[in-house]
Amino acid sequence: MRTPRQQLRLYRLLVENSLGLMCIHDLDGNLVTINRAAVESLGYRLEDGFGQNIREFLAPSVRHLFDAYLERIRANPVDSGIMHLLAKDGTERIWFYRNVRYEEPGSPIHVLGHALDITERIKAERALAQSQADLAKARDELELRVAERTAELREANERLRSEMQRRQNIEEELLRTRKLEAVGRLAGGIAHDFNNLMTIIVGYCESMRSATGSSPDLQREVSEIYKAAQQANSLTRQLLAFSRRQKPEADLVDLNDVLTDMSDMLRRLIRDDIEVTIRTDPALGPIRANRGQIEQVIINLVINAAQAMPQGGKLSASTRVDEGWSWLSPGRERQPFVCLTVSDTGIGMDPEVKARIFDPFFTTKEPGEGTGLGLTTVYGIVKQADGHIAVESERGKGSTFQLYFPLIERTIETEAQPPRVFRPPTCGTETILVVDDQEGLCNLLCEILRNNGYSVLGAPNGREALRLLREHPGRIDLVITDMVMPEMGGRELAEALRRVQPKINILFMSGYMDKVEDVRALVSCDHAFIEKPFTPEALLHKICDVIATPTSSLHGEREKAS
Repeated sequence: MRTPRQQLRLYRLLVENSLGLMCIHDLDGNLVTINRAAVESLGYRLEDGFGQNIREFLAPSVRHLFDAYLERIRANPVDSGIMHLLAKDGTERIWFYRNVRYEEPGSPIHVLGHALDITERIKAERALAQSQADLAKARDELELRVAERTAELREANERLRSEMQRRQNIEEELLRTRKLEAVGRLAGGIAHDFNNLMTIIVGYCESMRSATGSSPDLQREVSEIYKAAQQANSLTRQLLAFSRRQKPEADLVDLNDVLTDMSDMLRRLIRDDIEVTIRTDPALGPIRANRGQIEQVIINLVINAAQAMPQGGKLSASTRVDEGWSWLSPGRERQPFVCLTVSDTGIGMDPEVKARIFDPFFTTKEPGEGTGLGLTTVYGIVKQADGHIAVESERGKGSTFQLYFPLIERTIETEAQPPRVFRPPTCGTETILVVDDQEGLCNLLCEILRNNGYSVLGAPNGREALRLLREHPGRIDLVITDMVMPEMGGRELAEALRRVQPKINILFMSGYMDKVEDVRALVSCDHAFIEKPFTPEALLHKICDVIATPTSSLHGEREKAS
């Protein structure tokens, strides 16, 4: 059992070695006692604490608050809070205190003080708060950057989607163009063979007309055959226009003049319940095209527009100069275009129909009401003139066709050359070599020529023609040759013939040509070319013209033209 003295000693040891601050001060703040551990933690000696006022140990920044503390502890038995103590090395330490006023009868009033050093905890809390603030700032900045980047990615995604859509449209247009070109090549090939057959039919029709004499019934039947052949020829021309292999005679065409000249006819073509408006741009320049084909384009578009308005409506045709279509001609310098617009207020088209309107034989009309070649022909003629077609249409909102042709700058036309003077033809006695791989056509031409007094040689190909030219004992005055033949075409044959007989006359014939330049490079003017199908009369006149024109004259014209 410990004595009171021993107990007191233990309590003193506990206080002295406590890491917290334990002290007793009076109501004026003068220290009565303080534990050694707390004093030494501030860098002082225990002796420095006795007789001192707590105010002296406070940080200068808070000393003015000490009087308020004394007021509180005098009025209240307990006071707690934060105090800032100044260590001997000048550093500031933060302590949390809880002081209790102690009163004992007959003794002075004292204050029992207890405090803990929370400097490191406060620093940690401040560091944590700063870290949290920095983290929040970083989070806000990150969210801002994420939002900005998201917006950039969204914009980039939109651009990518737009580019992908643009490329898809280009690919679809390319596929469509390739399909049309493939169909065009097929149509051109069919038209070539068809023209050969039409030439045979027309030729024999002419022979039958001569042979039937005055028989009205036979004459009428032959006329019907001939009329059907002419209709077939018209259909073939449409196929050739679509395939862009027809040989057009292009010239400077003023669309204003064409529309003005056709205005009355166009109004007669359509019903009275359709209001027609024609507007022309006075500043319009010419285009290079075949006027007849351009008239056909306008007629086809106007008829199509009228058929799209069964309940009546408004139809307009107009011209203008457009400066914004340079992209239609990749690789070429910017140039203005002449725009021909035909629009209607009719039933319009859905995207599926719009995508197929230029396909050959595609039609939305009832069977027997259309061939499906109207817009196909328009497409071929426009492309043949180096033009472009833009179509806008929605179901129930009408359709607008915009045709763009390169504008041709007007130049001073050269003076007209005087007409060539031909010597009187001496037809019916010359020797003619006919070259065509179509046996029926070759036989027909030989028969027509023999019936008109000519001496005729026939050859199924270019090699046989060269053999006949070399082996024939007499003079050959004219060679009539097809332009498109297997192994050796008309151009190659002509070059080979001229190496053997330089001044030989050559008459080319064809139903189509891939390149008009193939004929222009060999033929001067049009005296040595005849287009299939042709009548025997047209052939005989052309033969007389060619034989009556000296070959040297043709060479001179060709050199002058070049």
